Amino acid sequence: VLSKDTRCNIRTIGAGALNQATKAAILAGQHFSAKGKTIKIQVCFESVPSEIEGADSITAILQKLELAEV
Repeated sequence: VLSKDTRCNIRTIGAGALNQATKAAILAGQHFSAKGKTIKIQVCFESVPSEIEGADSITAILQKLELAEV
């Protein structure tokens, strides 16, 4: 996705998903560093509506990635 656009959002719910998304961002950073680019990452919390009737919202972690020149 970052090779076509300069920004990408990754929303995760749960520790395992967050771990895999972070690994993916690190590997992407290694890939783009060879091309003279870097990835900036901003992390924040986000409320996502629950699909369970009567349940509260779920807290997700949003990673905002931006491709930039070094």
